[in-house]
Amino acid sequence: MERLAPPTPIGLPLASLLACALASCASTSGSGEQDPAVEPLIPSETWEGIEEVRVSSDVEDLDPSTGALLVELDQLVTAWNNQLMEANEASDRAKFRVLDAKLTHKATGGTDRLVEVLQTGPARNRQLAAMALGFSSEERAEGPLVAALEDPEPEVRANAAFALGILARTETPLGGLVALWRDEDPGCRRNASWAIKQLQAAGADASGAREAARDGLFDADPAVQTHSIVVLARLGDGASLPDLVLLLESEHLLITRAASRAIARLGAQDPHLKGRSARALAAALVQHEEGTRRRVFLEDLQRLAGKNYGAENEPWIEWAGRLPES
Repeated sequence: MERLAPPTPIGLPLASLLACALASCASTSGSGEQDPAVEPLIPSETWEGIEEVRVSSDVEDLDPSTGALLVELDQLVTAWNNQLMEANEASDRAKFRVLDAKLTHKATGGTDRLVEVLQTGPARNRQLAAMALGFSSEERAEGPLVAALEDPEPEVRANAAFALGILARTETPLGGLVALWRDEDPGCRRNASWAIKQLQAAGADASGAREAARDGLFDADPAVQTHSIVVLARLGDGASLPDLVLLLESEHLLITRAASRAIARLGAQDPHLKGRSARALAAALVQHEEGTRRRVFLEDLQRLAGKNYGAENEPWIEWAGRLPES
């Protein structure tokens, strides 16, 4: 279920990126010169030879007070996101790996400065620093990012949540992210729910997010709904089954797919839920004579049954009807 919903990092000035992430950065002096103590991991000839990488960021709008570091990070994050979204061929994926390594190296080398910017800089710079710290992979970035979940600027809060999801440290306290899951800003809710989903996948105990996830099933933002579905399915939250059944008829295929997979997972994990899960999926199958949704329901019925009763409705209805009520 990990691939059902992408995160939404809020870049600077990329109002809304649709990608998932990991990466980092190197330190520069206040004059804008590169710190000689930090040598590039990627040879310059390799970097220069990967063909042109599109950069759409308007770096002139950045506050220049922190020097060249934020400008370069802005360019790298923009290019990284563009490349991720377009990386379909092997050559594109190779470009992405180079970008990813360069960004990771730069953010790691610049961690201390990025923490300072996040804590004391202007809003625009805090926004980028929050996102870049996630790419740093540094343990010492966690505390400042958790604190930034209460920043007065929603873009900073959202990027801090995104960064915590990239860091994916199982020790990260989830209270701030759970609170942000109920933020009035949709970007904050989207990134907080995604971050908890990522932390949960890394092994964190997400039981404290159960109520927020149940509320999130009917959030106005489809991405929040999808993240909520995944979190609840992993928690084995049988109480959410009736709401998941309602979401099978969502107008968004992504939500339908996530709900169907979650129902199959709950039924497979808990024998008391298997009959209800099977009948819900069989009923949804009957409602769709053809198309992608029907294929989704058939696949998840097969997962739940552990066998394939074919492509017709009747065998599935009969099988589901033989299962106990609870």
